[in-house]
Amino acid sequence: MVSGNIFKRQRFMHYDASFDCANRNRRTHANDQIIAKLKKLPLQSRLEMNKKIMDRNRARRERACSNEEGVSDVESLITIEDEEMDDIRLDSDVFATVKPLLDAVTIRELNRANKEDAMKEKETRSTAGNSEWTLEPDAILTKIDATQPNPISFPREMFFTAKHKHTFPLAFFTPKNLSFINSNLHKIDRTRVTHEDKKYILSISDMEKRIKEAKTGPSRDEEMTVLDWWKAYDNYYAFKSSRAMSLEKTPRALFFKSHFNFFVNQEDSEELYDIWRPYEVKLRQRHYELDMEFDAAIDRGLEIKAIHT
Repeated sequence: MVSGNIFKRQRFMHYDASFDCANRNRRTHANDQIIAKLKKLPLQSRLEMNKKIMDRNRARRERACSNEEGVSDVESLITIEDEEMDDIRLDSDVFATVKPLLDAVTIRELNRANKEDAMKEKETRSTAGNSEWTLEPDAILTKIDATQPNPISFPREMFFTAKHKHTFPLAFFTPKNLSFINSNLHKIDRTRVTHEDKKYILSISDMEKRIKEAKTGPSRDEEMTVLDWWKAYDNYYAFKSSRAMSLEKTPRALFFKSHFNFFVNQEDSEELYDIWRPYEVKLRQRHYELDMEFDAAIDRGLEIKAIHT
């Protein structure tokens, strides 16, 4: 179904013995007038016609199995250009629409081409050009105070991902999980921000998968114990604060300061953790969805609802 070899892909219509028959009947491209009309058909129509042609060819081959000559005139497919096939494979919505019209070999080739492109993009992103290599000053070492908690750092890739409105689970912010993320940042998959944009952000689903496999801590908020929550919330607030120039005075940072303090400072907060935890998650989600300010009345209402549920 593909003409030419721009991407070194083979034609998907394989050689057939009937092509060599002197008296072979031309079925699809019967004459120049029909060929001209076929070229003017929209892509969808040509794919639909090719599907019917492939079905008829399959039936002919099955009948030919009982024929001593073993030759059955097959119909040639209508040409689909390489550029058109690339448009199909590069647009997931278009590919899903026309996939029922393609044969297994074509689908396999398109998937293979996509995988090759993804590998090339990954190699391009991971290989810096000569102009990017510059001498760097020696590292400035920091003395660690054994009486204080280990310093927490957030990789810039997390800030860039959050900038594009992708929300990290609170579970990622336990000290062990953050340490794991920093140490394994180069292994985490990236995903393109948009189909047109060439900027890449961290794949949150891949981060969740790797944390779960490494067993460094909870990979989802639903898995957090009260101890996990206590260890993570302050780091989460610090991350939100350090994203902005005005630090803790930003609206979102103020929300999380009030939000977390509300749950921390409630009487019997630790004992009732399993009851209020789902509502705490729900409030964080509503904050992101609605850009909602902190409202103690709403939090209090959900807390009362949780206790009496």
